[in-house]
Amino acid sequence: METKKKSPHVTTLLYKEHLTQTSKLKIYPSKITPYILIDPEKQLFLIKGKSSPEDTIKFYNLVFLGLKNYPLTGKNKLSVHVSLTYFNSSTAKCLFDLMKILKQIKANGIEVKIIWYYEENDEDMIEAGEDYEIVCDIPFRFVELEMIG
Repeated sequence: METKKKSPHVTTLLYKEHLTQTSKLKIYPSKITPYILIDPEKQLFLIKGKSSPEDTIKFYNLVFLGLKNYPLTGKNKLSVHVSLTYFNSSTAKCLFDLMKILKQIKANGIEVKIIWYYEENDEDMIEAGEDYEIVCDIPFRFVELEMIG
């Protein structure tokens, strides 16, 4: 019987003992999970797409690990781009935890900039961003995405 080889969902794993300035975390998107990139070389954290994973905690634990280890890279800036079109309530809790980690990163002397993208007229996403801005105590830059079509 032939078995199909699955391509790995996560292309890079971050572990504290192996973390270098070029260590990168990249998670490719699916129908229910967002694209995630933590790239210390570019001083970038990107989360984009839809987030409603079946096991949200398991999915985001690796992201949390990557962000908690970011200060070990020696970089002094982090540009955070959040461009979610939808997220469920369990993701909302994980985003809350993510914002607390970003607050800790800032407390470590790293300059953190957060850009929160939302679709035109998406009041719920704007409100969510405003709530998270309060949690992490880092000013957000809100960017409206124009609808195409």
